[in-house]
Amino acid sequence: MSKFNFKKVSGKKAYKAWAKWEHGDFIVGKFLQSTPGYKKSEEKRNYEFELLETSFDDVKVGETFVLNHNGLLAYHMDSRVNEGDIVKVEYTGMEAMEDGSMAHQVEVYVAEGDDKVTTEIPEADESEEDYGL
Repeated sequence: MSKFNFKKVSGKKAYKAWAKWEHGDFIVGKFLQSTPGYKKSEEKRNYEFELLETSFDDVKVGETFVLNHNGLLAYHMDSRVNEGDIVKVEYTGMEAMEDGSMAHQVEVYVAEGDDKVTTEIPEADESEEDYGL
């Protein structure tokens, strides 16, 4: 019996091709790092997360989950997300681009405060004061 408490940091990385995502599928995870993507391209980066929650049945919480390059995802991740942030990525389907090609669409959310992750909309306070009565 070891006197140390261990946290597993090795193991396989989970991945799901964008073509297999359905509208509303999501992951929530701690953003670990971005890595060179397809053919080690610096322009097309992948994003690794410590998986905290997911809508997928075939991946496990605690695994490292990799999101491969997606133009919209890259825009949000590279400009608005820092390593260590808790992030929710939700798939919203395909959309036609100006050139007629189709592109995968995602929404990216970053937790605020003390690592709070919520997708709930707070209920409005319907007091008379709010309506100027």
